[in-house]
Order: sequence, then structure tokens, then C-alpha cells
Amino acid sequence: MAIATTSLSSAVAIADKNIVVASATSFAAGRIVRIDGELMKVADDYVSGTTIPVLKGQGGTQVVAHPASAEVIHGLATDFGDPAAQTSSQFSFHPPTITKTYSASGEIALPAAGSNGIAVLNASSTTVLTMTLPVPTADMNGTRLTLLSQNGTGAHIIYIGAVAGATSGTGLNGAGTAYDKFTFPAGPVALELFVYNEAWYTSAHPAITGTVTLLTGGIA
Repeated sequence: MAIATTSLSSAVAIADKNIVVASATSFAAGRIVRIDGELMKVADDYVSGTTIPVLKGQGGTQVVAHPASAEVIHGLATDFGDPAAQTSSQFSFHPPTITKTYSASGEIALPAAGSNGIAVLNASSTTVLTMTLPVPTADMNGTRLTLLSQNGTGAHIIYIGAVAGATSGTGLNGAGTAYDKFTFPAGPVALELFVYNEAWYTSAHPAITGTVTLLTGGIA
């Protein structure tokens, strides 16, 4: 059986021994499951149904909580490459990339020093998430973070360099509060940021024409 995808029907807490998925198609005992950056194994006693007993933290990945609607990828062990270490804070030549899904408004977690991150804004329907991205720490120089608006049609809002619940921040590229708020278009899009000297930056890009809707910034 090849790799298959579904989603979580309900949130998964760290202590949970089961996951509940939208579709159990292709699930079988022994299959490997990946949710965000964590690998799991379907328990040997699984037979059928959308409630899947799992063994968490496979391959040295960190056991973490996952929100409802997070993407669930599963397949045979041979379908997955070696996982990146999730718990080390040491700098490495090939830093691991940690994926974390958000389905409710709040604060985006900073990637640990020595790693990169993908923050998936996975709201459903027309739900709009309002997120704050904290000021990076001094040990994060070179860290990259991709903000991905994946599902739904919500025009998600990100406050750059802000504390949780704030409506202003330190801004992007050192430009201050004139460029501290970014609104995603209502559709799939990604914004890649990197850290230098305790500030968030983004690369310059040529203008995009046609039917693509661009990010807007600096609008309170």
C-alpha cells in the first residue's frame, strides 16, 4: 500500500494513545503515521475503524499535541525517509525542519535554536486565524520559518514581532510597526521568513502579475 493522507477529526493530546481520523482507508497495523513533525506506528491490535491506536514518538521524534484538522500522512516504513531529530537544540549543518499545525488564533511557537520551522495555518471553511509571531531570540540567527496558509479560504492575519494577543509588533525587515501586520489572501499561499540579529526578514521578490493575489502588509 502506498502513502495515503487524511486529517484528524479531533485534537490529540500528548497523553492520548489513539488518534481519530476522518478516513481509515488504507490504515493497517504496523503502518507509520506522520502528523506534523511526529512519527507514530499503528498498534498491532488495530483491526478497523477511524479510532486508531498508535505508538507515538517513533524514530526519535518528539511526542507533541496536534490540533483537529491537522494533516495525517501514513504509509509503510519504507515509504518514509529517516526522520530529523526533534529534541536537539545543537546547531547542525543540516538543521531539522519542525512542522506545527495551528487551527485556532494564538501565538506561533518559535523554532528551537538550530532548527527551522513550518507553521501551517490549517483553518477550515472561512475561519480567519489571527496569529502573533514573537520576536526571535539572539541564538536564532539563520533560522527559517515558513508561514503556510493551507486549507480553507480565511484571510489569515499575522502580527510580526508581537506578544500574544497584541495588535502591533516590531515589524518585518526592521521597518517597525508600519510593516508589522500581514494579511494572507483567501487561498493557499506561503511566506518564508528568516532571522537575523533578533528580527524577522523576508527575501525580496520580483513583482508577480496575472491572477495571483499578493500578500498585503503595513495595513492596520
